[in-house]
Amino acid sequence: EHAIADPMDMIRYRCAMGHIFDADNTDNWVVPERPYLTIGLAPVGTTPAMSAENLIRFARAHMEQGLNQQREPWLSADAVQQMQVSQFELPKASQINSKHVGLGWGISEFQGDDVRVVSHNGGTHGFLSSLQMIPKQNAAFAVLINGVRPSAFEAVTSDLLAAMAGISLKQPEPASQTPLSKLDNIVGVYESFDTVISVSVGTGETAGQALLANIVYKHDPLPPLDIELRHVEDNCFAAYTKEGRRVPNIVFLKPDAEGATQYVFNGGRLNRRL
Repeated sequence: EHAIADPMDMIRYRCAMGHIFDADNTDNWVVPERPYLTIGLAPVGTTPAMSAENLIRFARAHMEQGLNQQREPWLSADAVQQMQVSQFELPKASQINSKHVGLGWGISEFQGDDVRVVSHNGGTHGFLSSLQMIPKQNAAFAVLINGVRPSAFEAVTSDLLAAMAGISLKQPEPASQTPLSKLDNIVGVYESFDTVISVSVGTGETAGQALLANIVYKHDPLPPLDIELRHVEDNCFAAYTKEGRRVPNIVFLKPDAEGATQYVFNGGRLNRRL
């Protein structure tokens, strides 16, 4: 009863307005010039909107073999299963779980707990959303926020996973002893359609030289992010802000013949070395 596919139908309901950072003052929030993305992107999910309760109904159908609330088949049980089977594994960016991509769904498998989380996240002008299902617990939750602040979004999701399934998203602190001289093959500039990531050697928050990265967001309404990279294992690095807050790990991939990595995997996307 509270789900639409065409944003023009929003006039029928009370609804929140999205908010983004003011480009001239990132301490302020402003309403974006456009309330939603172009209708041409609707097939990839940019225009549907609904209440959190209706989103949970959608999750329930996926958790009950494709049956709707009248116990009628909405999707076949086989289709539901195929959507939740790994099609490929993402680069290893965590020491606590592995991540895979199904058909539409993301899949996280937590080591030692035998717990799978099936989820899909998204964002549009001034909004972030997440739908997470924990099949073993027969549980699901939806998070909808009308402000683009990924750290708050991650904190709420982390708290809910801990409360509902005992899952901790806290990553171990990096303990690598690999010298910086063996890690500087990642220095360079990498770009994708939405970010530019520049990696350099400089002075870290702790004494001595460190690997630093600057992330500039080309489309997302976020201020640039400066982080320090600390080696975890292989080509995986923990990332810390200047305030010491930990943000998601990033991974450097596919070294060339000289050992220089050609890609950065960050936030589910690949940035290619320029």
